[in-house]
Amino acid sequence: MNIATPRSGAPITVRNVSKHYGSFIALDDITLDVAPGSFCTFLGPSGSGKTTTLNIVSGLVDADQGMVEIAGRDVTRLSAEKRELGFVFQNYALFPHMTIEKNIEYPLKLRKIPSGERRRRVGEALELVRLSNIAGRYPSELSGGQQQRVALARAFVFSPKVLLMDEPLSALDAGLRSHLQREIVRITRELGCTVLYVTHDQEEALAMSDQVVLFNNGRIEQTGTPAELYRAPRSAFSATFVGAGRLLGGRLERQGSDWAIVGERAWVIPVSLNADRPIAGSAAAVFRAETATLRKPDATLPDGCIHLADGRVSEAIFLGGQMRVMIDLGDGHELECRCNSTEAWRTGDLVGLDLHKSDLPVAVPYSR
Repeated sequence: MNIATPRSGAPITVRNVSKHYGSFIALDDITLDVAPGSFCTFLGPSGSGKTTTLNIVSGLVDADQGMVEIAGRDVTRLSAEKRELGFVFQNYALFPHMTIEKNIEYPLKLRKIPSGERRRRVGEALELVRLSNIAGRYPSELSGGQQQRVALARAFVFSPKVLLMDEPLSALDAGLRSHLQREIVRITRELGCTVLYVTHDQEEALAMSDQVVLFNNGRIEQTGTPAELYRAPRSAFSATFVGAGRLLGGRLERQGSDWAIVGERAWVIPVSLNADRPIAGSAAAVFRAETATLRKPDATLPDGCIHLADGRVSEAIFLGGQMRVMIDLGDGHELECRCNSTEAWRTGDLVGLDLHKSDLPVAVPYSR
């Protein structure tokens, strides 16, 4: 079999799974479905349940209750080695006494694949991860990025329909992480396998995924595409964890045919509502730094915009292509805005803060 030939990955179903460690609830009745061939990322803070879920799917940890299905087969009580899943560990777990070639060949020897077939598959795997020219080196002679690619090749060389990856890039520097994110997506797309990927890095999740599952305190907070989690958060936690939104709290009120948050400072913030998420009681507008438009107070309001508030620049930081501008609205309230670095804002400048009508903040349930 040509390992580089695209094929259909396996669907994954997790139903009503819970896991306790003494009095600590690691997972609390979670349910999720992962489409075949998709790249699904488990995102959340430390201790939220994402790695526990991955380990239960892999068979390394037993669930206290619930069911796991892979390709329509109930594998809940099946041992890890019988699930035929590829696994890339956080520390790569390469054998230091084996060359790259031998490390990648190892899963094939365990499965008693004939030597000729092993050589062919290892050669294809090395070519796919672009390491053919250093196949005879040992792990200690490789960079962190090269070791990660060896671990990835070893995980898919036996043609699993599912790849599990537990924070494989967390130990690498930012520039290398960005490059390898693209490489992992490229390789897994070519293979056509289903990927479950664990990270606490929201930018990594947004950049790589077809589907993101956001965990919080052992429960699934929200599931959706990266754009859905960013643009349509369904809770205060989703809004602040993905995209670091600022919550502007108040009462949700109808303003004619529209909706707005009426804040404690008597400001009125026009908002959009998630159609499937009715809100009762107090709420908050999710303000994102890049959605605001800044202007001099005496400048004309741009077409298609709504004026939100006036303030004063308390800090302006040059970030290359962008500037981070902190706006003091008075009474200790401050908002972060991002704008083009060609806009020359300085500390102390008076500024008007506007919102585009087509990109209004979303409202989420909120209580202090």
